[in-house]
Amino acid sequence: MTTDLNLTIAQQNEIRPLLEAQIIDKKMMDDKKKEQNKSGKKPSKEAQKKLKKIKKAKKTAMNVKMASILDKAQLIKYHLLKEAIKKKKEMDSKKKKDN
Repeated sequence: MTTDLNLTIAQQNEIRPLLEAQIIDKKMMDDKKKEQNKSGKKPSKEAQKKLKKIKKAKKTAMNVKMASILDKAQLIKYHLLKEAIKKKKEMDSKKKKDN
């Protein structure tokens, strides 16, 4: 990301903790989901909606924080990188399902 977005040292120092916190949060969410799968209990529809709202709020907050750190050109590249990663994950998921 540093080279793709041509980040300054100051920007790197601001973004690094955000990304680290995001990674930790995602790992905790994944672990929680694995525990639910092992127990055989599915979350209720209400719990699923709540989780979806939480994820959306976190995503929005991250985008706002990144917009305050990056300049316009960097922000555009950041969103393009995120979209490319999303598409790659979708393609990988399709390959797994096909096999």
